[in-house]
Amino acid sequence: MQETGDRRQEARERERGVRERIGWAVVAVMMVMACNAPTPSPPASPTPFIAPTFTPTPIPPASPTPTSSPPTATPQGPVATVVVDFETWESWRRGDQPNGTFEQSNEQVYGGQFAGKLAYHFPTPGNDFVVFVHIAPILGTPDRIQAWVYGDGAGHFFNVWIRDAEGEIWQVPLGRIEHIGWRQMEGRIETGQEWPWDHIGGPSNGAVDYPIEFYAVVLDDGEDTFVGDGVIFVDEIAVP
Repeated sequence: MQETGDRRQEARERERGVRERIGWAVVAVMMVMACNAPTPSPPASPTPFIAPTFTPTPIPPASPTPTSSPPTATPQGPVATVVVDFETWESWRRGDQPNGTFEQSNEQVYGGQFAGKLAYHFPTPGNDFVVFVHIAPILGTPDRIQAWVYGDGAGHFFNVWIRDAEGEIWQVPLGRIEHIGWRQMEGRIETGQEWPWDHIGGPSNGAVDYPIEFYAVVLDDGEDTFVGDGVIFVDEIAVP
């Protein structure tokens, strides 16, 4: 009986040891699981909403609109009255000196479709000139006469003749043709000037008696020693 009791006692101790070992194993497993469990993250704090700040863009002040001034009227000079325009070719009679020709041409034109082409030939080392007569009325009492001249730069004198109410023929100098191309030349209708202003013919009372009329164009050599040929063009003979 004693032996049987001892065996039971050993069995109970072995069972107790097994239980203890199992308990410690369970505790160890639980500790391992506790160590490996993920650490809970703290709840995310909501990002506070920041309302956008509206910064007004400054508007630059409007520039004052300049007050428009009415256009300044440009003073206009008197409108010239064309006496001879060469659009309709009428009679032109050459004077006594056979030193050139005068004809209608469209080679060089200032206004309209045609001009007068004056081809000259001055053959001697003396005073050579050529005259082409064409009579046209001039209204009013102008004190100047103008012409557009396409020059050759030779320096010859370009003159016009006028005839007054008493039949006097006066030579009005418009200057020397020292230019090349078109230029407006002008002469004064006034007695007492130096040559080439001159009394050409008719009675002489020393005054220009109005009304007057256009009488002729004249080309006179600039230097008597000049010998040679050339061409000029004339357009829009007028009085301002």
